Amino acid sequence: MDQTSNLPSPSDFDAEVRAQQGSLATLPIGTERRTMQICAGSPVPNGWIKVDDDWSPTSCGSPTSITYNVWTIETFNDKSLDTNMEVCSVAPTPRGWVEEDTFWSPTRCGHPTSIVHNIKRIRRVS
Repeated sequence: MDQTSNLPSPSDFDAEVRAQQGSLATLPIGTERRTMQICAGSPVPNGWIKVDDDWSPTSCGSPTSITYNVWTIETFNDKSLDTNMEVCSVAPTPRGWVEEDTFWSPTRCGHPTSIVHNIKRIRRVS
């Protein structure tokens, strides 16, 4: 078995570098962050929900092959009534929210290669 078959290709690395550089935009002083990234498997803080996952070869264990080791989470308790959010379908629907729809997105939440409903749209009702 070829030991290099599990290694990311140069284009995988280039794409990851561009993605990480794009996420380095700074927020103005006093701006509250409404999304953040945590290591996959970490407890999601109260008031936050998982909205995506990514591979980061330089953090959270530094995996050498594509492994979705970083979760993007977003606040939900600061949203107004009737606000919709698209979140990972595996995330528990918070109290005061209802599930409106589910759908497949190959570039988010597990990055499935077959059609599975990996995203759900939720709406705040109370």
